[in-house]
Amino acid sequence: MNKKLKATVLTSATVVLICQAAHAQYSANDLILGFTKGTANPSQNDYIIDLGNAGTAVGVGGSVSKDLSGLFSATTFNNTFAGGLASGVNMGVAGGNPATSGRDLFITTLRNGLGTPISPGSIAPGSLTSASMASGVNDVASLANTLPLSAGGSATISQTAANSWSTLISPGGGTPSFTVDTGRDPMGQASSSVIFEDLWKGLPNQTFVYQGYLTLDMSGSGSLTFTPVPESSAYGLLAGAGLLALCLRSKLLPKET
Repeated sequence: MNKKLKATVLTSATVVLICQAAHAQYSANDLILGFTKGTANPSQNDYIIDLGNAGTAVGVGGSVSKDLSGLFSATTFNNTFAGGLASGVNMGVAGGNPATSGRDLFITTLRNGLGTPISPGSIAPGSLTSASMASGVNDVASLANTLPLSAGGSATISQTAANSWSTLISPGGGTPSFTVDTGRDPMGQASSSVIFEDLWKGLPNQTFVYQGYLTLDMSGSGSLTFTPVPESSAYGLLAGAGLLALCLRSKLLPKET
């Protein structure tokens, strides 16, 4: 092999390694969706999906529901969890930004009842310190990097693996893990063919604010959607605009004599 060809081969190999390394890096504020079932079992897999950036891909902060069904495989889900969604499957989402500048954390809680949104601006009890938030997001990043996962990607892995959802996120009995580091578990168990999960966003030392909800419906071919809920300030502006319109209308309409 001549020197020029050898240099070209080495350069190409370097580019491939760089691309692989870049591909394996968790992107801040990507939301990772995980499914588990039962206790840790080497014959049972977790199913994990990187939904992409909370704002641009999932629709957090927007006003229009996002159809995420293209990221979800009903075939993979059903092959992974015998009996389907109502057979004791747990679902949850976690993600965020571990950097000091812009630090945040996203987490889901199970919705009890119908999938109607709760009030804009609602808060979940409790708050997390900056350090706890960073540790939790780093656990999510470790999961994404070691599988590896990037936006739109998915994986199935044994529950007992060191880089599984069950090990690094929930129930996460080992250290480090998301549930241990944050004191919060993002999972909720389905009791029917439809499950609703509320999504919350936390900032350092502040209470969690409601962002909207995820709906997984396995009654048909399998659909996954996110419905955002406007922040309380935006909700107030919309209500104010409506009131102003009513006032103007009453002034413009001719008075009855």
